[in-house]
Order: sequence, then C-alpha cells, then structure tokens
Amino acid sequence: MKELAELKDLMAELLDGEIQCEPEMAVTERGKEIINEIADYAETTELFRKEHHRGDMLQGKTFREMFLYMLDRVCNAPTIFHVSASVIILMPFVRDAMMKYPPEVKKCHT
Repeated sequence: MKELAELKDLMAELLDGEIQCEPEMAVTERGKEIINEIADYAETTELFRKEHHRGDMLQGKTFREMFLYMLDRVCNAPTIFHVSASVIILMPFVRDAMMKYPPEVKKCHT
C-alpha cells in the first residue's frame, strides 16, 4: 500500500473472505498480508505518529477484541475521514495483537 486511496479496496478484500470472526477468529495468509500492508502504511503517516498514544489503552487485548473494536469504530464513524483515521490509528495495534495472540489460519476459499 503506497497511498490512502488503496485502503478502501484492501479493507474490502480483507472483510470479503480473508478473515472471519465467528465462531472463532481465523484469518487467511492473504488476510495477514493485508493487515501487515495496512499497518506498515499506517505507521508511516503523520496521523499515526501524532495519535498512536490512543492505542495505549488497548494493550493486552486479543486479536479478536482488537479487530472487533476497530470494526466498531469503522461502522460507527460519522464520516469517511473517521473511517480511514480509525483504520490508520488502530491497524498497527491489530497487527501487534495478531502477533501476540495468533488466530487460526484458515485455508483460502476457492
């Protein structure tokens, strides 16, 4: 991911079959790649550098808890700016939780 315009397509791909939340949290290898790609981009943004301290309260949350929290912020965002900002601020913390509490890896659907 090189620019913000790619965020929407990557999130759509992630949510359209590369991750599942029920009954158990599971993610495909491609889903992990997407999370890493978005998190890498997010960490380069001025927004994340200025606001990453907001994620301190989320330390210790599981991958499932972090991902669902991010989805809640996205679904309840009042504007498209807030949608993008939520993903940028939270995806690095989602990745950290994914590394600390690895989800089940599911087979790619074909």
